[in-house]
Amino acid sequence: MDKRGSAGDNVLTWNTSYFILGVLFFILAFFWIVGFQDGAARWGDFYAKEISGIIDLAQPEQDIWLDVTPATRIGLKNGKLLSEMFIFNNEDHSVSVSLGPKRGNRFFYFNKVKIVDVRVEAPSGSATTNRLHFKIVEEK
Repeated sequence: MDKRGSAGDNVLTWNTSYFILGVLFFILAFFWIVGFQDGAARWGDFYAKEISGIIDLAQPEQDIWLDVTPATRIGLKNGKLLSEMFIFNNEDHSVSVSLGPKRGNRFFYFNKVKIVDVRVEAPSGSATTNRLHFKIVEEK
């Protein structure tokens, strides 16, 4: 009953499974990194947080104008419409910024106000600044 060497039966099986798991990990990591290549996730997160911070500090009956040129360039390149990029939900007090085909960043604000008259103005002619406009009104 010499059991030396009996643990080596599964060496090939274990090495194969580790190799397959390693390859799967690198494939998933590659697609995750490629998803951030165009900057849509980073800019979407940035604008969602900044807009919610602006809303938290704003007073009712205030008009807000915000330069969103980098976000609109990325969104238009990814096939998004200007009306789909910035979405305000007044029921749960959140702002969603979606610049990619499937991605979107949602961030909540705490100020109990409603957001109305939301539009992105893309000027024609020589002007190159795209501006997001929205109005803050008191929630009733």
